[in-house]
Amino acid sequence: TLALGLGANAGPDLTHFGSRNLLAAGALPNTPRDLRDWIANPQNSKPGVRMPANQFSPDDLAALVDYLESLK
Repeated sequence: TLALGLGANAGPDLTHFGSRNLLAAGALPNTPRDLRDWIANPQNSKPGVRMPANQFSPDDLAALVDYLESLK
């Protein structure tokens, strides 16, 4: 696993993330809207997932979604 130094020991593989058809291990389509909702509160889409909710500002969340969608 990848040591992140922030209390986590692994993260998702983001290779070609923007080219993927699905998010959340197949639970959601990979659209900007679903990605934004997944990042903000993953429990709404996939209860029990280990990913915590995130409190990004609207601008930061939009920038993160744009970046992830660019990983083609």
